Amino acid sequence: MLDNRGGEATITVPAYTGMKEGHSVRVTWANNINWDTAVQDVNTVGPMKFKIRNTEIIDTIGGSANVNYTVVTAPGAPPIASTHTICRVQDNPPPFESMSPPTLQGLNLRIPKSGQTNWAIRVRWYHPESGWQQESPILHYGYNGQPYLDYTVPQAWVTENRGREVYINYSMSVGTDRIRISRYLRYNVTAADQPASTGISRGSDPATQALADSLVSMLQALKRWFNS
Repeated sequence: MLDNRGGEATITVPAYTGMKEGHSVRVTWANNINWDTAVQDVNTVGPMKFKIRNTEIIDTIGGSANVNYTVVTAPGAPPIASTHTICRVQDNPPPFESMSPPTLQGLNLRIPKSGQTNWAIRVRWYHPESGWQQESPILHYGYNGQPYLDYTVPQAWVTENRGREVYINYSMSVGTDRIRISRYLRYNVTAADQPASTGISRGSDPATQALADSLVSMLQALKRWFNS
């Protein structure tokens, strides 16, 4: 079982039967989605080490992943898959166990866990490929036992990440105790940042098209005004 402190994990692929120089190997970490490491070429027959990035470890907190590796023996050859190994990542201790991913509706992000007023909460918005990330100020529940906590995502976070899949999660702590982290919401910002639908399809009729374009422009202007 892996600790959930957010560091990388190292997977060792053994010297499998028939291993030869020139083979290509990669590892797959599969929990709610499949994530593949970079491909490594076999330069020397022997064990090979692969890193599982910390986002995948965090996204498996309190659960397990199926891990295996595939081998391509020559260019164009079909991949040969190994059997799976189950890798478990420990859950957070009470009262922070089962920290489900947040949900997002428009700019309203909801932390779906009941909490206490003395807990300190932060929301994190992260794009692993670029390293771009932002955190919210410290948030607090309004009363003990509040069933969820809402946070309005700054429009700038959305604007900065158009066309990207971002990873959104939150952390919780009490006093100087260790910070506990939730699993991720993986969110496609492109789909979230489109103008509202007008109900009018873009067709070939010039009058209808002009009306649709005008309504879209008006809605975009209203959106900018409300967000200013």
